[in-house]
Amino acid sequence: MTRVLPGRCGTCRHFDNDSAKLEAVFPGFAIMGSGFSSVRDGDGLCAVHDVYLSNRSGCDWFESRSKSS
Repeated sequence: MTRVLPGRCGTCRHFDNDSAKLEAVFPGFAIMGSGFSSVRDGDGLCAVHDVYLSNRSGCDWFESRSKSS
């Protein structure tokens, strides 16, 4: 049985895939050519779990970016 997640990280308000932020968190990241390239794709950082992951990942902490604050 496959678990259904409420949404994907790429559309979650806790997810940040800004290139400048990733380069600040991971010094030398741009040197590897991944800061802006397709190698990184839409991957980014989760502010809830403090991990780097795919924008296609998901978890129970999902909150839509369009949700009113």
